[in-house]
Amino acid sequence: MSQCTSCGACCSWCRVDFSSYELDENGGHVPVGLTVEVNGNTARMRGTDHWPPRCAALTGKLGEKVACGIYEWRPSPCREFEEVSEGCHRTRAKVGLPPPPGASPAGANLQADPHLELLPRTGPGATRQEVGRTLGYEQCLLLRHRPGGQ
Repeated sequence: MSQCTSCGACCSWCRVDFSSYELDENGGHVPVGLTVEVNGNTARMRGTDHWPPRCAALTGKLGEKVACGIYEWRPSPCREFEEVSEGCHRTRAKVGLPPPPGASPAGANLQADPHLELLPRTGPGATRQEVGRTLGYEQCLLLRHRPGGQ
């Protein structure tokens, strides 16, 4: 069984933007009723458009038992977010969950750097000076230099 079914961190931390061509009304599979338009080319999963984010398709209790209500039709960012990846470790940490059982801390080397800090793209602190490097396909996570950093 996937460790994702007892987590849900990525669904309750990340903003989920994707091409509007993935919407069911445009020939894709993502139900348009669970999305909001960002612009003519980009859609966002409803619930991830405010702070704190929680995808409208997420059901259950975070850290215990969760499921995606549109798993078969989920957008590409969700399909590409890998279980037990570096991004998984970071999002779990941000919502207060430990690393998955038996997993090595994939992001330990980044988190050990005293001059870097992970920030959500939206919400508190998002307007501070950010380094424009996105970590993988994690739309919600950015690095920024901490005050006093090199």
